[in-house]
Amino acid sequence: MDERPRAVHIVADCHGPCCVLSNDAVAMLDEAGLAAQQLAAGYPEWKASGLQVDLPRH
Repeated sequence: MDERPRAVHIVADCHGPCCVLSNDAVAMLDEAGLAAQQLAAGYPEWKASGLQVDLPRH
């Protein structure tokens, strides 16, 4: 998390109706001082609306 630019807003997404990992990710990012929110709709809807997509590199 130290490598993420502070100006970047992060959107966390989790697949499945019972998945809570994105909630945990947002909490950790907030604690680290990074701007983050949980994705309200699905990834396909986000991408289809023309919003920016930068996938993590592993």
